[in-house]
Amino acid sequence: MNIELYDKIKNLYLKYHKEKTWNHVESVAKEAKKLAIQYHLNIEKCTIAALVHDISAILSPDDMYKYAKELGYQIDPSEEKYHFLLHQRISKEIAYGYFHIEDEDMAVKIIEQLRKKYWDARHNCYAYVLGGKSEIQRFSDDGEPSGTAGKPILEVITGNECGNCLCVVTRYFGGVLLGTGGLIRAYTNAAKEALSVCRLGELTEGVHAFLDVDYNYVGKVQYICAQNDITIVNTEYADGVTFELMMENAARNVLEKNMTEMSSGKICLRDTCSMQMYRDDTGKLCR
Repeated sequence: MNIELYDKIKNLYLKYHKEKTWNHVESVAKEAKKLAIQYHLNIEKCTIAALVHDISAILSPDDMYKYAKELGYQIDPSEEKYHFLLHQRISKEIAYGYFHIEDEDMAVKIIEQLRKKYWDARHNCYAYVLGGKSEIQRFSDDGEPSGTAGKPILEVITGNECGNCLCVVTRYFGGVLLGTGGLIRAYTNAAKEALSVCRLGELTEGVHAFLDVDYNYVGKVQYICAQNDITIVNTEYADGVTFELMMENAARNVLEKNMTEMSSGKICLRDTCSMQMYRDDTGKLCR
């Protein structure tokens, strides 16, 4: 498999002192490789899946819960009571967000699910763009005249400079033949409307971290964050104050410099985790 990705996954486990977990997933990966060979599956995909299936171990159960809430997960009663049960779903998010593991098979699976859901529809036309440089582009007219459905949807996605995006337009025949031009307009407008209600953002490399300070530093931290586009995800007040922060790499350098100067090196970020994130339409950084 990709040696660079292998090392990156391993180093993240070891960074958070999860040597036992790393030994476990490495053992699982060896078995996954054997099964992939036996059942003629993609060896690299099976190996990577095994290596990251427990990557959420770098987070505490409470942090998994906070992350799940931030992502808008529906959390069932058992997960509310036992936060560690979220570990598989959170591992998936880390795999996508931190290691940028993207899978075309997932797009295909979603399309198939929608086809089953809307089994009585005449057409389920789609387009998707995947990859760090949008190098994977696919579309389907699903029985519509060639070039009247999938390609217009794709052009809406690429025209809006969207990546890692799948758009499916489901059509029920209403008894009126739209013609070539009418179909192109219909699928184009449907894709535009779908994108208009999506939460879009520009991907950037950044850091998620925590900062523990005394109460007399609270105002200074809030000011520095406001001046440097650092998103305060959450603030907890106890004997001291803990800020949960998300920031781009340049802002991290500014924050660390200011904290070092103000506290003579006594205050520093903890539990830092580099990841890909984006700014939403309000300017807030999101994972």
